[in-house]
Formats: sequence, structure tokens, C-alpha cells
Amino acid sequence: MPTRRDQDKSNRDIRCHGVPRMFYWLLDNFGSFKTGLEKAIDRRPVDHFYIDMNAIIHVATHGNMYPVVQMENEQRLRRITSAIEMMFNVVRPRKMFYMAVDGVCPTAKINQQRGRRFRISKNVDHMAEVCSAITSKDGDTYVAQRLPFDEYDNVTFNPNYISPGTDFMQIVDHEVANWLALKTVEGFFGKCLVVYSGVTVPGEGEHKIFQCIRRMNKASKKSRKEMHLVYGLDADLMMLSMALKMPNIKVLREERNYAPHVVSKKKGEPFFSTDTGIVHLHKWDFIDLKRTNFEVVSLRTLRKRMYERCLNHLMKKFRTSNFDFLNRTEAPYRITDDFVLLSFLAGNDFLPRLPTIDFANDSFLEMINTYYVLMQRWKGFLTDGLKIHIPRLQSLFKALAKHEMKWFKERAMLEDVVEYSNPKLYADYYHKEKCQVDGKNNIKRMCIDYIKGLFWILSYYHHDCPSWDWSYRYHYAPLVSDLAEVPNIEVTFNKGGPITPLEHLLAVSPPNSNELLPPSYRQLSTSSGELRQYFPTEFEINEDGKVNEWEHVVKLPFVNTHKLVKAAQKVNAGLKFSSLYKNKKGHIFVYQKPEESKKTAGVSSETSKNNTQ
Repeated sequence: MPTRRDQDKSNRDIRCHGVPRMFYWLLDNFGSFKTGLEKAIDRRPVDHFYIDMNAIIHVATHGNMYPVVQMENEQRLRRITSAIEMMFNVVRPRKMFYMAVDGVCPTAKINQQRGRRFRISKNVDHMAEVCSAITSKDGDTYVAQRLPFDEYDNVTFNPNYISPGTDFMQIVDHEVANWLALKTVEGFFGKCLVVYSGVTVPGEGEHKIFQCIRRMNKASKKSRKEMHLVYGLDADLMMLSMALKMPNIKVLREERNYAPHVVSKKKGEPFFSTDTGIVHLHKWDFIDLKRTNFEVVSLRTLRKRMYERCLNHLMKKFRTSNFDFLNRTEAPYRITDDFVLLSFLAGNDFLPRLPTIDFANDSFLEMINTYYVLMQRWKGFLTDGLKIHIPRLQSLFKALAKHEMKWFKERAMLEDVVEYSNPKLYADYYHKEKCQVDGKNNIKRMCIDYIKGLFWILSYYHHDCPSWDWSYRYHYAPLVSDLAEVPNIEVTFNKGGPITPLEHLLAVSPPNSNELLPPSYRQLSTSSGELRQYFPTEFEINEDGKVNEWEHVVKLPFVNTHKLVKAAQKVNAGLKFSSLYKNKKGHIFVYQKPEESKKTAGVSSETSKNNTQ
């Protein structure tokens, strides 16, 4: 039996948080829309700086390296605060410094998190030798030595510790909150308002950030004119920033040679610096970066390029420049709104990508060009705020279905199912063997759920989470030829609310990370537990023709959060005080020197409101 890629030591799973592919696709197709951070700040200083803290925590604690460097928690915490200090110093925001950690996320994201964590856990080798330890001192450096994986013991480290409800994240929350208070008193942040939304505040970090920006914009028109800069590793940041329609919002990234997905492939050379008293992973370590190692992405430039590209394509195709619907002031924003929707079809954290659409080949560009041509027929756009024009989306799917025939034949050859190379036969094979649906009604139900998912994400990006409970419950997307037949549906959601941190931790923890849970919760996911059907030790991983492990399809049961919550509530009486403390909903922290606090009371109030509702 051949070795699976995630059992091959030479091809370790190193997950970049956010696929860089979309960014480089945008660069290839719309030209450069980035500039060095130093040059950007010289042109216009940053007023508000936002950090998705999980990006910081991951690179500071393990750096996406294998084996994970083993060190004491004190070192990891110092690396986290050093990274925050470095980021503030390279940007020097004038008005607000906002940090948000991932709290409990919607069910739609929980199923994606389960797939990633269970896939990594299946690599027994990885769990047996997860750490590289700094154990002995030789001059000013520590010598790395491989040690076996063990339970959480303040030295070994499992990236699953970076989850709401864990002991480690509780320690991180307290350390960062206290460090920020101390640095504020010392005057390190100057006149800047400092805001920290920790792990006990529900919501993904990047979405807490953009909710804060939306509320600030409603509270003050002046905010829209000020410079906002956002940092994180998720590709979502680009789409979320474009969805805001603000003229002065930009995204901060590492220069390519220092990008996490590049650095993670370099060999770790951990050493201890007597100057800083901190363990450094290698000479490209994130905590050592300078202003010259960062670049800024201009969404205004990208929006302009997208508009010009659309106009030029239509002028060339129809040999006219008379496109009234594109001559309105709002047109560039409407085009980028549509692009955000179309990007969902190439895959994201909430929906699988359409089988025929991929940034890795020409299919996404073909879809964009098809969309341009159809715009002229529609005399309008695909989206309008939180609404999707279903008949127009259907016409796009019908046009894309023509490319599906070619894809059917290619996939049949790739998957060694040549007997299904006939388009109709492969469609039947795709429905029954991959999607595990049969019959027109079941296929229609899957298509409606996918369209509902597009509405869910559109609302999540433009406004707020429309439902904490909803999730797409299929491992694959429908075929575009199936989606083209979906009727014009009315989409509604039940809002619901977030589950607790410990319930979230239970939902996403594979069986071999059971030690992260309180004792009373552990029994629920065992082979005799009430929730055992959601925590298999054996499950299928379909490579789906992809080389990258994060693109493989992990066929896990979709967790029923209502059932999970009921089971958890039965054992809550057995929780110790320390676990109950981790399980409560928290609030944000706002820091500012007393003499400055009165000047920004309005901003502080709106920011606080954002994270406590």
C-alpha cells in the first residue's frame, strides 16, 4: 500500500493561515497594488492599526515549523509580547491599536477546523515526535534535540493549544492583558488607545476587527477618512477589506521572503539570545522583523484596477464604451462586491470550492471573463448589498457548465475511473460516490444549501454573522450544471448564538488531543461516549487530485452543535472552578493613559460595544 502524503516525513503539513494563492493570482492579473511599509507610512501615517492575534500567536509559539521547537511557556509568552511590541514599533499608529484573538466561531467554521485538526492528528508520526527541544546550553545557543510527544506540561507544545477553552490560551489572555496594562502605564503606546479583544470574546479575530471598524464608521464620519491598516495571515482580510468600501483601508503583509508560508519551509536553527533573553527560531524569525520587511496592500488601487480591467474587457469585446451601468460612481464598488462573491466559489473556510473553479489554473480567470460579458447582458451586477440576484447567478452557472464537460473527462482520467469519462456517467459518479447524494430531490437540496451558504458568507463579510448554527453539511460542492437549475429561493436564517469555549474545544478536538478537555468532557468523545459518532479514530481522507494537504477532503461526520451542547450541559456539574472560569463569555480591555482617556471616550465606547454584544 503506498504511503499517504500526510504519513510521509518529507512532506509535513505546514498550514499557512490563509492561502497565498489568491494574493498572487490578483498580482498576476491586476498588476502591483502593494508598496513598502516605510514608503507608505512616509506618504501617510497610520491612524488605526488592527492585528488578528492568532497570526501572531502561531508564529510566536511554533512558527509553522516541524518539529515544533520545545520551550517553556514563559518563553512563548515573551515571544508573543515581543511580537506585539515589534508590530507596534514598525507601524506606530497615531490613534488606536486594536488586537483581536479568535474566540468561539460559528458552526460553519467549526466543521472546517475539525477537518484540519483530525487530518493532522491522523499522522501518528507527527504526534509521536511533535517537538524539538532546547535542552542544553552551548555558549550563547541552545542545542535542539528531538523528544517524544507528551501531555501538556508547560514545555511540549501542540498547536491545538491555540483554541478557546484551553489552559494555554487562558494564560496567554492574562499575560497579554497584564503586559498591555504595564506598557500603557510606562507610556510605550503614547496617546494611542489600546484595545484587546481576547479569546473569551466570541467571534473570529478578523471579523471582530471589521465589526469594530463598521461601528466606528457609524459613530463618526471622520473615521472613514482616516488611515486604517489591518494585519493577519488570512486571505479573508483582502475580501473583508474590499467589502468595507472604505477609501483608506489597507492590508499589511510580510515581504515575500519573510512570508510565513515561505519561512516555514526553511530549516529551523533555534538559538537563545543573551541580549533579549528570548529563544529565536532562526534568522528569519517573525519577532526580529523590521519595517523594511513589510509591505502594504492598497485596496483602493486594486479596486481601480478591477474596474479598469472590466471596462477594457467589455470595450474590446463589444467595440463600444457605452456602458451606462458602469459609468456610475458606485460601479467600482459593485464590481469588487461581485468579485468577493465569485471568490467564494473557489473555496473558503465555510464552503468547498466548485469542482471546476480553482486559482491554481485558468478556470477562475475564465469565470471572471465570463462574468464581464454577462454584465453587459444584465445591465447590472450579481450582488446588491446582502442580496444575490439568483437569476443572474444561474446564467453564470449555465455559462460555466460548458467548461464542465472538459473537466469531467480530465477528472475521470486523473482518478482512474475512465469508464466514467462520459459527462453524464461522471456526473452520476460524482453525485453518488463523492457527494453521496442520489436522486433529483437530494441533488436539489444540496444545491439550495450551497446557495444558502453563499448568502451566509456574503452577510458574514458585509454585515455580521447571520446564524451561529448554520453550516453546509456536504463534503463537496454541487456541479455548476446542477446549480444552474436551482430555483429563485428566499433565504432566511435563525440567528442563534455562540456555544461556550469548552463546547467549542470539545467539537474541534480529535481523540488524541483529549487531554485538552476537562475530565468530565473527555468521556463524551470516547468510544463509549454519548457523542462518539462525531469523533472517529478512522476516517477517509480524499486527496481529490491535490498535492497540498490542506486541500484534501477530510470525510468526517458533521457535528450537530445542538446535540453537543445538550451532552455538555449534562456534565457541566462536574467542572471545577478553573474550567468554569475558562467557559464564561468575556469582555474587551481598553487601555489608555488617564490624561488621554477623556479625548477618545466615544471611540472607546463604540469599540467596547462591538465586543460585548
